[in-house]
Amino acid sequence: MGFTVKQLESLQTGKWLTDPLGHGKGVFTVRKTSDGVCFYFRYTMPNRKRDTLKFGTYDKNGAHGGMTLAIAKEKVGEFSRIYQEHPHLRQFIEDQQQREIERINQDRVERETATLEALLNGYVEYLKLQGKQRTAQDVAGIFRRRVFTVIPDLAAMKASSITVQNVTKIVAAVVQDGKGREAAKLRSYMAAAFSAALKSESDPEIPPCLHGFSLIANPAASVAALSKYNRARDVVLNKREFQEFWDLLQNTSGVTGAALRICILLGGQRPFQVLRLQEENLDLEAMTVTLYDAKGNRSEPRKHVLPLTDEAMAELKSLMVNHPFMLSSTKGRVSLNIKSLSNEINRICGKMKEEGLCNKKFQLRDVRRSIETLLAAAGISKDVRAQLQSHGLSGIQDRHYDHHDYLKEKEHAIQTLYRIISGKAAKIVPISIVAGR
Repeated sequence: MGFTVKQLESLQTGKWLTDPLGHGKGVFTVRKTSDGVCFYFRYTMPNRKRDTLKFGTYDKNGAHGGMTLAIAKEKVGEFSRIYQEHPHLRQFIEDQQQREIERINQDRVERETATLEALLNGYVEYLKLQGKQRTAQDVAGIFRRRVFTVIPDLAAMKASSITVQNVTKIVAAVVQDGKGREAAKLRSYMAAAFSAALKSESDPEIPPCLHGFSLIANPAASVAALSKYNRARDVVLNKREFQEFWDLLQNTSGVTGAALRICILLGGQRPFQVLRLQEENLDLEAMTVTLYDAKGNRSEPRKHVLPLTDEAMAELKSLMVNHPFMLSSTKGRVSLNIKSLSNEINRICGKMKEEGLCNKKFQLRDVRRSIETLLAAAGISKDVRAQLQSHGLSGIQDRHYDHHDYLKEKEHAIQTLYRIISGKAAKIVPISIVAGR
């Protein structure tokens, strides 16, 4: 049956609680000592002798080096699984720990000659561990194209030997190639990689792939930031232009058309987040969809819940045959490539120019900006627009104090948007109607 938090918090000093896990699976035990409520895993070795492993101390919030009851139960489950395969559990764990120590020591020895290439690749791995797969892919590509391939001698140098002049040389070559925006991104990514490696000695959340480079400075941070190449685009479709765009988008068939329409029907969401949609992200009872926003300086993706209109649900229903990725041209094996969306936007843009409907050269990323601008003109507040499009929400107030879900406000904004671009009213309908019950 297991322990409860109430039992742990009322346990008297010196008293034990015991939870047998089943024959041959070990026992979860708890004891109140002067140090607090301590967690143990007890098991019987092949020689019939018992051994007890202490593995943690209870803390309701998992703070101060303690662990919650839920985490302790997970740990006990892990011990039990290992024990059933390795009856000499303590020896097995000690052997594992020793091997890990040896591996870390070996890594440190190897990284005495750690190269710039190793550091930059380590940063890519760091991004992947943070769940920023798309960013990691972009960063890996620019490092490969602009550093490893074209300047292999510098890439092979010790990272601790890289100077400001070296980084300037790398970035300048990209500028001279007429790729100012890419040069600015390269400089920024290199600065971030060096910064993470510098912090690794004092930040336990930085993984081993960035440890041991013996850095004393960040050479990329002193290189000019190339701000003029980081200017934000300002292309915005007005109401008439967006209505024309929306009408033409209705003729785009297949998954590409559905993906673009869903991005818009959900209030202008980031396409690469929408493309990761899986059926488990839909709550058909609540009529909501959940996206996960990993953009920005977040240790884990932000949960982003949005209401579904019947128009959005109609698009999504046709995609439920694909698993796991709904927006897929391979029956769900991999999600649709974002380039397909960009190519379709370019095609529509060209058609609108040919027909005299719009003279602006707009891209996929301009659609989201246009939607926010239309909503602002319609009186939707800046705070609601931020909640709808999940941007600018990393401040202290949003992270610690404002836990309102804004679903009603998001619903109103989405209905307003649909009315603007289509001239019709969007509806949030009961699931019984959507499912045809």
